[in-house]
Amino acid sequence: MPRRFCIEIVNGEPCAAIFDGPTQRCPPHQAAADKRRNTDAPGRPSATQRGYGAEWRRVSAQVIAASKVCHWCGEQPTKDNPMTADHIVPRALGGTNARSNLVGACRRCNSARGGKTRRKRR
Repeated sequence: MPRRFCIEIVNGEPCAAIFDGPTQRCPPHQAAADKRRNTDAPGRPSATQRGYGAEWRRVSAQVIAASKVCHWCGEQPTKDNPMTADHIVPRALGGTNARSNLVGACRRCNSARGGKTRRKRR
């Protein structure tokens, strides 16, 4: 294996590590990248297996693009609290990924609702 430099940027500067290996990152940065990428718990089905595949991403993007404010609280999205697609009737309670069952909601409201149904608060 050829010796190489890590491709990560640390505080605006390239990582100074030189290492041997098949990856483009030094071992500590590679471990951090793997941890970021693998956010699902071990044994949990992938997003596609749970029903959030390409069709969900397409419809979700349409809902998010059409939403200017959160359906539940009426606030505009921010960088820290972005807009997400939320199920009116949760999938856990028999809801579908159909466009008619989705509304734009801020991440805070979507996470707080979980798998519950709730009336609009506005």
